[in-house]
Formats: sequence, structure tokens, C-alpha cells
Amino acid sequence: MKFNFLLGFFFLSLSLIAQNNDSQIQTNWGMEHKNSNDSYLYKIVKANKEGILSVRIKKPGMMTTTEKVIFERYNPLFKIEKSKEYILEYKNKSMEFEECFILGGHIYMFSSFVNQKDEKRYLFAQEVNSTTLIPGKKLTFISEMPYSLLASDLGYKYEVASDSSHLMVFQPRKGKKGEPAKYLIKVLDKDLNTDWEMDYSLPGKLSMHEVDAAKLDNNGNAFLLLNSTLDKSLKEAYDTRYKIVSIKNKGTVVDEFPIDLKNLFINGINFKFLNDGKIICAGFYSERGFQSIKGVFYLTIDPETKAVVKQSTKAFDFNFVTSELSAGRKEKVRAAGRSNKVPELPKFNLDQLILRGDGGALLLAEQFELISYAEYDNFSNTYTNRYIYRYDDIVAVSINPVGDIDWATRIPKAQETQDDGGLYSSYCYAVTGNNILLVFNDNPKNYGKDKKSNTRYEFDAYRGQPAYALIDSEGNFTTGLLEKTEANKFFIRPGLCKQIGGNRLLLYKEYNSGYSFGEASLIRK
Repeated sequence: MKFNFLLGFFFLSLSLIAQNNDSQIQTNWGMEHKNSNDSYLYKIVKANKEGILSVRIKKPGMMTTTEKVIFERYNPLFKIEKSKEYILEYKNKSMEFEECFILGGHIYMFSSFVNQKDEKRYLFAQEVNSTTLIPGKKLTFISEMPYSLLASDLGYKYEVASDSSHLMVFQPRKGKKGEPAKYLIKVLDKDLNTDWEMDYSLPGKLSMHEVDAAKLDNNGNAFLLLNSTLDKSLKEAYDTRYKIVSIKNKGTVVDEFPIDLKNLFINGINFKFLNDGKIICAGFYSERGFQSIKGVFYLTIDPETKAVVKQSTKAFDFNFVTSELSAGRKEKVRAAGRSNKVPELPKFNLDQLILRGDGGALLLAEQFELISYAEYDNFSNTYTNRYIYRYDDIVAVSINPVGDIDWATRIPKAQETQDDGGLYSSYCYAVTGNNILLVFNDNPKNYGKDKKSNTRYEFDAYRGQPAYALIDSEGNFTTGLLEKTEANKFFIRPGLCKQIGGNRLLLYKEYNSGYSFGEASLIRK
């Protein structure tokens, strides 16, 4: 078996199209595939040394009212082995695709059906045969929801345990005006049997309390991250208080853990579970309010005693906060009397909390802003909603096994697109040894001879190429274009890229009417 794997890897290296450059990153691309105009790649369900399983969606068009799902399997050379199209129907009525998961080694597709008479949306699941890629005829009923609740844009939400042993379905419940918001928490085992379920009510009005995240551990216990917003009419800074609600023993034991930094504002938070059952919380804090951040915090909580075992904070220094300013601008900030009071950064969204093998952690965060406006058309006398997506700088933070914050690094980036859902914006990442590899679409003017002073050119989905940032164990970083070529201009879709090995980042690129899979890896020296 070991010999076959090594032999396969040898031919893989020969068969892929290798793109070498003078950077530290090697890229290898598979063959080009034609992209159908009426379908789009929705998700990579599984990716490993055996290949890729992906889901493509074909929306209803002029000739059909039914949605179609296309399951595709690619071999390790990224050549398509099998493609199977499936029409989503229930009793000759159309259904809508919801999600696809690997649960206990099984592939499950979730879809929903709207019953207009009952005014409900019913959620079903069916197993997909891993060989034929055909969903089974058996539909397993999962849940139901009043159709009116879908207007709130909540819908069904899903969370798979890290060992894929359990799945949580999280959804809103219908309630009366003025009552606390209610949710259904339903936990399924790997065979889609209901392990437990319960209704959970927030401790106040929906406008004052929200569920930021719902997570599941490997024992089937649920954890909710709640935020409670203080009265916005108050003159003091807008504040949000957080707490984690743990729901254990099949919903019979409910505990709460407040997340409190005392006189500091929390702006962005994430949490994960350690193997010993403790909870890790990390995020950003501010001294001024909810629009900016001053530094990073890190907490370790014992859920049994509800005690904070470890707490640390680290403020960003002056050079970090002003790293994108010219020397002249920095001096103006100092001259304005801020040299002994460091200015705060714009707010970042905490995307990733990555637990390291040595007990430490990595934080990855990104500046994000969604701008919406209504555009009036004089000809049709109607308004059209338009959306601008801005994804800017990335911040990486390293936390050592003791819980202290070692360093923070800021990667400059500017991306702005309109009405595309930010499809080609943001970034993907891989942790390779002591390095962090980030890949994102950028404007090539930011690199090489075209680079002028500190000017940052935007990626806008018309002018751009994939770029990378490589951060070492000390927080130092280098950047460059992923490939120095003008041929086959393309963009990656960061949301579909993922780490598939210790030194490999799976990439998906699109160009004109084609697409390809490939991988990026760190060149070992």
C-alpha cells in the first residue's frame, strides 16, 4: 500500500502542470475543464490524496422550474472521473438544495420542500452512494419550519462535530411579538437518528440578544455564543456583552459562562474546544467602543467550575497600528499628541481560531464592510438594491501554549467588488509547519516594478491575479504573486480552497468559461 501511494505521488508530480517561479511557493494545476454557464461550483465536500468530491448547483431556468444537483468526483490528478446530475423533486414538485455533509463516513444531501397549503418548509436528508454518486430514494424527515420565518434570513443552520460523529440542526421557532426569541436545537447521530432535541429561549427580546454562533463538540453537546447589546440610546459607547451557553447531557444540563474583560469592549470573538473539555475563547478588544480594536485577548474556561483558568491581553503597538501610513503621516499622528496613546484600528472580523499541536493557537482576522444602497431606474421607475463588498487587511496573531500572545502581524490587502457576494474576495490559508500561507486575489500593481511608495491598489474583479503572503514563526512575512505569468489570467475562489495535507493548499480557479483544480505548497529549502 505504501509503495502504491508513493508511485501515485510520483506520477502526480509528472502529470500536473507545474508553475515554478522565484518565490517560495510552488503551484501545480490539473487539466482545464469547461464551465457550464447555468451551473456553479457550490462546495468541495471532501478532498484528500484519493481525490475530490464536489457539489455543483444548476438553478432553474427558462426551460425548467426544478433545481438540479451535480455530484462530481475527481482523481488525484484533478481529472474528472464521474459526474452525476440529480433533479431535486418531491412527489413531482420541486425542492431546493440545502447542504451536503460527510457524517460518519457517509455522504448526506439535505434539501427542503415548501408546502404552500401548510405554509411550512420541510427539511429532508438522503444518503448519496459514494460509488455511483446517486442519492438514495429514501428521504429521511429532519425538521420543519413555518414558511414565514424564512423571511428573517435565518433558515436552517448546520454544524458538524469535528470528528463527524454528530450533526446539529439549528433553527428559529415561531413566537409572539415581544416574547424572547426561540430556537430548536436538534442533534443527530451519524445515521441521522435524533440523539436529542430541545427548544431554547433567549433571555430577552430578539433586538437585545442574538446567537452569534452555535457549535457542537464530539460528545454531541451544544454550545451557543450569545451577545447582548446594551441600550443604543445611551450616550456612552455602544457595548455588547457576550456569554457562552453550554447544553449537555442530551439537553438536560444548561450552564452559562459570561465573557467579561471588565472595562473593555469586546469586538469580535470565537471559541473552540480542547481535548480535555476546556473552552478556548479569543478575540479583539477596544477601550473606545464597537467601531475599533486596540488589541487581542485570550481566555481558557473550565466548563465544570465555570472559572477562567487563563486570561491574557496584548495591545497593538504604535508601529503595528500605523504600518500602512507613510513616515510623514506617522509623524503627524505623533504630533497630534497620540504618541503616548496609540490610535485604534478599524474593526476586524475574527474568521479563524486555529489550535496548534503544541497547545498554542493562531488567530486570523480580516477587515470587512458591506455597503448597500438603492439605485433608481428612471426608465422602469423602480429601485434596485446594490451591494458593495470590501475585504481589506488581514491580521494574524500567534498565542503560545501558556496562553500569552507572542506576536501580531498585519497583511495589507484591498479588495472591492459589487453585486457578486464577494465571490473572489477574502482569502484562504494553510498552516505548514511553522509557517502560515495566505492566498488571495490582488492587484498586480502592488508587486514588482509597478509598486510605487505605499500606494495600495485595489483588486476589483477586473484587474487582479492571485497573490500570497507567507508568515514565519516570528511573525515576519513576505508577499508576492502566486504565478508570474500573463497567460490564462484567472481568479481563485477563496471560499472553495482548503488545506488538504501538511504542506498542500487545494486551489480552485476560474477563467473565462473554464476552471481548474490545483495546489500550492511551500518549497522546502
